[in-house]
Formats: sequence, C-alpha cells, structure tokens
Amino acid sequence: MLLSFIALSAVKAWCAESVFNVLNYGAHNDGSAPATDAIRAAIQAAKTAGGGTVVVPPGNYVCGPIELVSNLVFRIDAGAVLRFPAARLPFASGRVQGIECLTPVPLIGGSDLENVTITGRGTITTDNADWTRLFGGPQPKTATSAGSAFGPEWNRLLELLQKKTPQPESEYLKAAPLLRPAFIRTR
Repeated sequence: MLLSFIALSAVKAWCAESVFNVLNYGAHNDGSAPATDAIRAAIQAAKTAGGGTVVVPPGNYVCGPIELVSNLVFRIDAGAVLRFPAARLPFASGRVQGIECLTPVPLIGGSDLENVTITGRGTITTDNADWTRLFGGPQPKTATSAGSAFGPEWNRLLELLQKKTPQPESEYLKAAPLLRPAFIRTR
C-alpha cells in the first residue's frame, strides 16, 4: 500500500505543470508599456522547462506578435485583454486564400508545433480601422479586375499563379507588403 502511494505521488508530481505568469517577467497589466518582451520571456521559460502554462492575468496588455512553442498552454484569464496595435511586421511563409506565399508574421502563431492550447476567457483584439489606415481598404472592382482586399500586386500574383509555373520570390515580395497578418496561425 505504501509503495502504491509513493508511486501515485511521484506520478502526480511528474504531471504537475509549471506555470509562468507574465507579470513575473515584467509585463504591466495597465497597458502602460508593451508586454511583448515579458510574454516572450515567459514562453521561453516554459520552453526551457519542457513545457507549461503561460498565464496572462486580468488587465490590459499591449503587445506585438507572440510566437508560441510546443508543449504550451497559453491561458488568457477572464478580464485580461491582449491588444495588438496595427504595425508593419516582418514576413514569413504562410497561406493567404489557400495560396502559399510570404505573409506578415501572425499576431499569435508558430511553426512545427505540438501540444499547444490557447485557452481562457480573456480577450484578444485589434482595431480594424487602424489596419485599414495602415494597409488601405479593399480595392474596387474594375473592368479588368475582380477587386481585392490586397490590391493590384496580389491580383497580379494570382494571375501569374494561374499559369501553373513557379514564380520568382520577387513576385511574392511585391504582394507581401499589402497583406495583413493573420490573427492566429500555426504551421
């Protein structure tokens, strides 16, 4: 009986999950300073520990892109608001309208991930009007164009891809600055 208790205690301790509160890594929950570096530091601490839960407690957080890692629970508690201001972001491989291309990095994302959960009752938000001011609005239809939310360079890339031949990276780079980032994207 004692041996069973010790074995069960060991399993319970082994399964206990590490928790990494972003406030302990320097995040301000009043929106007074960007929380990006603190969130990244908490995620890296979880990665170093082999996994765990990164907690965003109640409050207001302004942040840039968040890159997730494997074996991570990213928990946004009720009352927490993660706000992503509109900004030009670096490019990475991604998909837009089912097409592999260069896109801005996602606001929350990562690649080659396993065992990742985004959970909680908090809010993740951004302001579409700010993105529209930064990138422009949808392009109207013309006699020769179907119109696009991404502009004429995106339409040109789509036309080139219809030829079913590989296109040079330069064509993708022309369209990339017109694309908005995905809110959440993993690869």
